Amino acid sequence: MRARKTARQLLIEARSKALMGDHIPEDLHDYRVDRHQFIIYAGGDHRATAEEGVDPGVEHNMADRFKINMNLLIGADPTHERPILIELASPGGNEDEGMQIFDTILLCPNPTTILATKSAQSMASIIALAADRFVMSPSARYMLHMGSIEFKGTPKEAKTWFFENEKFNERMMRLYTDRLKSQGMHKDLDEKAIRKMLDDRIADEVDVFYTAFEAERAGFADDVFEGNYATLRATKKNLERRRSVFATLRRPVRPDFKVS
Repeated sequence: MRARKTARQLLIEARSKALMGDHIPEDLHDYRVDRHQFIIYAGGDHRATAEEGVDPGVEHNMADRFKINMNLLIGADPTHERPILIELASPGGNEDEGMQIFDTILLCPNPTTILATKSAQSMASIIALAADRFVMSPSARYMLHMGSIEFKGTPKEAKTWFFENEKFNERMMRLYTDRLKSQGMHKDLDEKAIRKMLDDRIADEVDVFYTAFEAERAGFADDVFEGNYATLRATKKNLERRRSVFATLRRPVRPDFKVS
């Protein structure tokens, strides 16, 4: 005899079915989410483009939409076992909004994979490090550099924002260093040597670009996608990676300089 489902089970099934709903093309184009394939498209919002033909990058519309879409897919899968694919194409953008997306991915109860389909540059290069698996399309580019600020206010406010920018840059460099220490061609170097290598390249080049294959060899990316969709997505959460990222974020940042 088949066991009767509890009221809670029936409620969960009903909620999941409602969230999945019918297949509506506008979901993909306007809201950038495919509820049936569990894909989120993370890129510039065409409605937020200030200048036609210019990608606005990471900004509040993109970040809020991403959070909503992630919550929608999480709610549609009560088991939290179904892998979520995030197709990322961004030249970077705002720090706060970028870290909102970063945290949303890091805290996701489902396994997450980011596929960089065009570029993961600047803030987007940090977002990519939050996923359980980070894969790049063959022609995509990865770029890192130091963050910058635009500010208008009093001298004291400027000093505060300068320190905040320096603190964010430090956290960002720690995340890069942590990833290269865990995998890739530099993993046998100590942390200080990896950090110096990155600092020297940024000092020399300002914007440091990697092809997809260079990013994989260095250790930023886990793989270069060659068309095998069956193995593209992470099938389980990368708990070791998540713990390492949390440990890096917890470390206090104490700038070793003063502004008089």
